[in-house]
Amino acid sequence: MAEKLEDPEKDIIGSYLANVRGTVPIAIEEIDAILRLIAAAREPIRTFLDVSCDGGTLSAAILDEYPSVTGFLIEDSSARLEATRQRLGLLGNRMTFKTARYASTAWSELSATMAPYDVVIGGAELWPVPDERKRSIFREVYALLSPGGLFLNLEHVASATRWTQSAMDDQVIDLIFGEFIHQGEKKTRTQVAREFYRRAHSDSIPHAPLEVQCDWLREAGFDSVECFLKVAELAVFGGQKNEAGQGVFSF
Repeated sequence: MAEKLEDPEKDIIGSYLANVRGTVPIAIEEIDAILRLIAAAREPIRTFLDVSCDGGTLSAAILDEYPSVTGFLIEDSSARLEATRQRLGLLGNRMTFKTARYASTAWSELSATMAPYDVVIGGAELWPVPDERKRSIFREVYALLSPGGLFLNLEHVASATRWTQSAMDDQVIDLIFGEFIHQGEKKTRTQVAREFYRRAHSDSIPHAPLEVQCDWLREAGFDSVECFLKVAELAVFGGQKNEAGQGVFSF
């Protein structure tokens, strides 16, 4: 049985689910799926790399589940890094924190100082980069993993059709609007929708479809590439580095 978070005041997972992931469908299921996949493929794990840029939520889940694991976390700015360090509290004592941008190889060069890793976790906030750069990042992740190492990516992927994207947009807008009502803020759903679409359209780099990104993982050398959980445009997918060419998963 894993020990609980050392400091209840720093319950980063609960805080994240309440304040951020409350507007994202199946948030707790995503975190649970990642922990189950790690246990299926790599238990026990000794080291992991967090490139998810989500404020340390996934790191907190892994650190809480595995009391002896140590981690390496990359944030893209010093301000975000310090906020993540504070949110992790005592759990952060088992983490190494570094700042780097993902548009260049600086992040992987820093991460290599503690490689190889048993697990690398990525996330939706990591990827405001062009497709070609992202393909390179997948190759860099592969190089940082130990044999049999696992890469799990929690990401917003492109819808195959406009009507599926529209349904997902409506679901997220409803969740955001519900959060405002819960917090007592006076905003109409129309105002929430207008702000949502304004922010969505300001994203100059579109997300690639899931199938395309899985192909990129295979090109990088990953085995057992699969989507493990998907609801509309939210997906948990990844693969495994196995030099013997044999997969561990048996789903």
